[in-house]
Amino acid sequence: MDAAPAAASAFCCSSDTYAAPVRRICIQAFRKVVEPLNGLDLEHPDENDAYDEVQPLLSKISRQSRQIRLQLEAARRQQKEFSIITENMQEGLLVIDRYTMVLSVNSSVGKLLKVKGDQNRRKCISSEPLGGVSRCRWAGP
Repeated sequence: MDAAPAAASAFCCSSDTYAAPVRRICIQAFRKVVEPLNGLDLEHPDENDAYDEVQPLLSKISRQSRQIRLQLEAARRQQKEFSIITENMQEGLLVIDRYTMVLSVNSSVGKLLKVKGDQNRRKCISSEPLGGVSRCRWAGP
């Protein structure tokens, strides 16, 4: 559904005193203004040829996209580092959230809890107390 007529009508013609031809002209003008904005490629904001008034917005979107991309890369590097360190630890490491859902475990935890194969990579769906330690029932392939 085209929202331009409704928006233009609300913007230009707030009452029914305007004649239909004026309303049509108003809607056409609104579409001409909005059409280039709807065609912007926000995934590649620097590559757009838009109104001069829109360029500051596109520049800001580009800077924020670049910053988010760098932050994601840093987070991935840190996650990889964390995985390398924890997988090579002799001690068992079990990370849980505030609801006691298992977020991450290293292979040593699997050995301590006598979990076979790659079960220590599966999601804990429920736990039962086992000598003061929770024992998980694992889900997943």
